[in-house]
Amino acid sequence: MHPLLHEVQTYNHSAVTAFRPIGSFAIDAMVAHMLVNWAMEISDSLSVAPLQYVLLLWAVLFGSMFFGDVPRLTKLIVASGLFIFIREQMLKKRDSVLPAVPE
Repeated sequence: MHPLLHEVQTYNHSAVTAFRPIGSFAIDAMVAHMLVNWAMEISDSLSVAPLQYVLLLWAVLFGSMFFGDVPRLTKLIVASGLFIFIREQMLKKRDSVLPAVPE
């Protein structure tokens, strides 16, 4: 038997089991993104948008835990999204308290 053919036929079982958590994480992330997109189609985007920022926070958390990545721009993105969400909630609350003005 050729030595290269022997190398192809044998593989390390520990390498296969090491990819199981990565594969399950990838499937979970894909399902989460599909569900958020589906929720955007059937619901008000103002109520679903904070979920996308939660996904971004999880990505930042996992990136820093597993890869040592410290994002700088993400803080600005999350802060601006939270600002818009809180402002919209305050405007919605203000509009519901104020009486309607006849034209």
